[in-house]
Amino acid sequence: LCPLLGGPVVPTHVKLGSVLSMTIYLHNACGVRLQSNAFDHLVASIMLELSLGIVIAMIASAPFHAARIGGRFIDVFRGTSAEAILPLTGSREAVSADLIASALVAVASIGVGSSLVISGLVRSFAWTPLGGFTASESSISAAVESVAEAFATGAALAAPVAATSFLIDAIVAMIAKAAPGSGFQDGATPSRILVGGFVLFASFSASIDQLMSWSARTPELLQAVLEPLQ
Repeated sequence: LCPLLGGPVVPTHVKLGSVLSMTIYLHNACGVRLQSNAFDHLVASIMLELSLGIVIAMIASAPFHAARIGGRFIDVFRGTSAEAILPLTGSREAVSADLIASALVAVASIGVGSSLVISGLVRSFAWTPLGGFTASESSISAAVESVAEAFATGAALAAPVAATSFLIDAIVAMIAKAAPGSGFQDGATPSRILVGGFVLFASFSASIDQLMSWSARTPELLQAVLEPLQ
C-alpha cells in the first residue's frame, strides 16, 4: 500500500501505524492463533509471513517502481538527473521520476486502480490464509519476474526520450564535424533537455495508461501466484 499512500514521502511513523492497525484488525478478524508457543516455531512463522509479504509487495508495487525507473532513465538521457550531473552533492532528485510516479498515484487514487490493488491485497488473505504460506519456486519466480518487468517497462517508457537524445547527439556531432569552429556542439545539452521534455509530455498519457493497465492486473497476478500455494 505504500505507493498508494505517497511512497517514500510517507513518514516512517505513519507507515508503522498503518501496518500495526491493519495487523491488529486482521489478527482478530481472521482468528489467527499460533499452533505452538515455542520460540523456534514463532520465528519460523514470522519469517514465512515476511517472505510472503515481500512477494506480495513486489507484485503490487511493481508498476509504481517502473514509473520511477523510467523517470530516472529519462532524466539521465536528457541530462537533468542531479545524481548523474552533480554526484558530489549527494542529491538523488529525479524530476521526471517524481512526476510520473506522482501522476500514476493520482490517477490510480481517483480511478479504479487503487481499488483494484487494494482488493487484490485483501483477497490475498483468502487465497493464502495467515499461517498457510509455504515458500515455493513459483513465489520466488513471481517476485523476480515483477522486478524484471519493472525494469523492462521503465526502459520502454524512457525509450522515446532516449532515441530523441541519441538523435540530437548524432546531428550535433555531424554538424560539429562539418563545421568545427561553429560552436554548435554547445547547444546539444539544451536541445536534449527541451526536445526530450517535449517528447516526455507527448508520450505522457500513453505511459500512464500502460502503467495503469499493469496496475489493474494486480489481483490476477496475485491470484495466479498465491492460489497454488494453499
